[in-house]
Amino acid sequence: MRLAPRQMPSDLWRISNLSLPFDPPTHSEPSPVDAALKTDVRFCMNVLITSVGRCNRLVRDFRQALPNDGLVFAADASTAAPALRDADRTFVIPRCTDPSYAGRLLEICGEHDVALLVPRLDREYAVLACERERFLALGTVPVVSDPHILALCEDKAHTNSFLA
Repeated sequence: MRLAPRQMPSDLWRISNLSLPFDPPTHSEPSPVDAALKTDVRFCMNVLITSVGRCNRLVRDFRQALPNDGLVFAADASTAAPALRDADRTFVIPRCTDPSYAGRLLEICGEHDVALLVPRLDREYAVLACERERFLALGTVPVVSDPHILALCEDKAHTNSFLA
């Protein structure tokens, strides 16, 4: 059974008319994200989930959702993280506050053809957003927002004035 798309009141869409504190990208050329997503990854898409901790269910859900040859990699700063047991391959990585954090993730993504990088902790978002272009150059799409949007979301007063 196919569900109908959710209908939302028009006043919820008013945010689209607001000016952004930065220039949005032009769409004259495909973005690196579009290029990475248009590659044929249906039969072999590897996913790396960071800071998995006790999120066994998340790892299992990704394994179930991936196509035939796709692998789920899990990374955590602790070898005792229970969710590491449910992944196809595991990695011990530095904490996101460590300067070598992004470099280690870039190394893992490059060596193992990771197509999708899923950070689980909000502390990781800013670090990965700043390295977004380097991940995209490897063919890895990090699931993080633009650094300007992250900064906006971290400041409640600024977010409030932006949405008002």
